[in-house]
Amino acid sequence: MSLDDYSSAADSAFSLAPELSAESADTSRTPAHAGGGSPIVTVRAMVEGDKEALAQIMQDSFGDQQWTDRLARMFEECAVTGLVAEHKDEVVGLLLYSPWGEAAYIAEMATKPGWRSRGVGDQLMRFMDDLIASKNWRGMWLHVFCTNLRAQAFYKAHGFEVFGRQPNAYGPGDGNDAYIMISGQGFWEDVRARREVYQELWKCLDS
Repeated sequence: MSLDDYSSAADSAFSLAPELSAESADTSRTPAHAGGGSPIVTVRAMVEGDKEALAQIMQDSFGDQQWTDRLARMFEECAVTGLVAEHKDEVVGLLLYSPWGEAAYIAEMATKPGWRSRGVGDQLMRFMDDLIASKNWRGMWLHVFCTNLRAQAFYKAHGFEVFGRQPNAYGPGDGNDAYIMISGQGFWEDVRARREVYQELWKCLDS
């Protein structure tokens, strides 16, 4: 998803919750085993000094885009903040999100090569669940390629359900359809009843 497409799709969503700034992220640190006997991984709120490591993880995960510049714009212009997973002060995973009405939009999630399939993503999602509960938000939502079955299985394991399908999700005519997946107790049942709050999501569903 290009930054311009991301910004266009989410601008009005960000404006619904201006009081929930990047600085409002929980700054506590939660150590937990990454699973499968892996070393302890600590999940905490992202800080300024993490940005270079985050850009490298995104570069390694998604290819040759200019992630340093893109992430800078996401953080500065799109109200995106995030969580990082680290082991012995090495950042090994990330989850970037933005407040969106009474929910959080998951913008990006990635794990450092060598740390994949070791439970790092599970720990990031569990921390995010706690963050959602602490802020009394209603849930989370995200886009995932219809062809990315592994990611869909991961999110379903963490309580997400497919709520809709968005053609050309990452730009007009790009041919890449994405599912909209939603997680949260009672979050999606009232989307139709509260259309004005979820108008950007509804626009996706109507397309």
